[in-house]
Amino acid sequence: MGKYAHLKDVLDPLPQDQTWQQRINTVKPRFNGKGLGLLGEAYNKARERKEKLEDDLGDVNTELEALSQMILSKMEEDNLSLVRLDDGSTLYINDKPYCRVDNQVKFLTWIRTSKKEDLLSVHYQRMNSLVSEMLLEGQEPPPGIKAFIKTSLGRRRG
Repeated sequence: MGKYAHLKDVLDPLPQDQTWQQRINTVKPRFNGKGLGLLGEAYNKARERKEKLEDDLGDVNTELEALSQMILSKMEEDNLSLVRLDDGSTLYINDKPYCRVDNQVKFLTWIRTSKKEDLLSVHYQRMNSLVSEMLLEGQEPPPGIKAFIKTSLGRRRG
């Protein structure tokens, strides 16, 4: 048993998303009546299929990033913000700021002097939103925060 096994009698099980559980329940009948050994073999085969798909997906993501970089470079070179393709889809430039804490001491000092202690428990996505809003208003990011811009290629289907 694992180190948290004793908590099974104390804590409720983590709720499963109902839509996901419904999908799971439609698959279970394929394995009814199988012993632990056969269930384990089926599990291992499914894991291997998943690993292969993830490897393939990694290759596709690499190809997409290479194409995105090349298309973005060409679009910026040609001073274009969007391109309509023959299939009716549109590719467009999407710029979005991102940030990270670059100097924790400066950032914590800014939080305290700005009376924004609620940010001490802020999720990184909320911090990105805050910094994005500040940048849109022409303000500098808080001290200790380094802002970046990520340019990506967007696509709308035709």
